[in-house]
Amino acid sequence: MLTSRALPSMRFISTWSTRLSNRKGQISPMALAISLVLQNPELAEIVAEPEELHALKTQGADILARLVDLSAGEPDQNTARLLEAFRDSRYHGYLEKLAVRPTYIDDESREAHFADTINHLMEDQKEQRRLQLLEKSRQQSLEPGEKQELTTLLQARVENPG
Repeated sequence: MLTSRALPSMRFISTWSTRLSNRKGQISPMALAISLVLQNPELAEIVAEPEELHALKTQGADILARLVDLSAGEPDQNTARLLEAFRDSRYHGYLEKLAVRPTYIDDESREAHFADTINHLMEDQKEQRRLQLLEKSRQQSLEPGEKQELTTLLQARVENPG
């Protein structure tokens, strides 16, 4: 029987897993990245800047960053060991589901697809920050560092309009 203390965390996990997947049964880019690393820990090696994952504010980024940290430089890493690292985590059950969820990505394109997913997450973060700074600039003056950051983000957007 569940206690009332257990319910908030269960509600949180349900909300978290719902946000990582959409109504059509597809999963978010973050959930896909997590699933790919769980199923293929060697993909962690292609993350050029693993510390940037820690800066992501997207839900699940902390888990992805930890999975990459656990997998990078560990040629013997496998799905079972990664799941074991989260054994006492409230995310363990959801990670188990992601570990066995088919990704429908063939072996030849898996690495490129993972890299594209990571790039998408990073670009989305930059776009959110750009929008946040633009909104703030409409309401008040930006600090000099924020102005420089916004200029850099806008310039990058013009150079790479993708």
